[in-house]
Amino acid sequence: MTYFLAGFQITGSSMFQALGKARASLILSLSRQVIFLIPFLVVLPRFFNLQGIWYSFPIADTLAFLVTFFLVSKQLKVLKVERGISK
Repeated sequence: MTYFLAGFQITGSSMFQALGKARASLILSLSRQVIFLIPFLVVLPRFFNLQGIWYSFPIADTLAFLVTFFLVSKQLKVLKVERGISK
């Protein structure tokens, strides 16, 4: 259900890489599978058994999307200020 969010995350990571923001790009690249998915795969099965493994994927996708959305929104505001573009 949340697999389509991965496209935005990949695009956001690529945007930061193109802008020379390696740290943000690395965080976004690792956020889904390392930062969110692995801890959820360890914790959720203890509470929800096999269903916990399946819940881990959409939760990790959603959280990674939210982090990406926050960072991209913040960066776009900075770029608009740098270029002098107003609302």
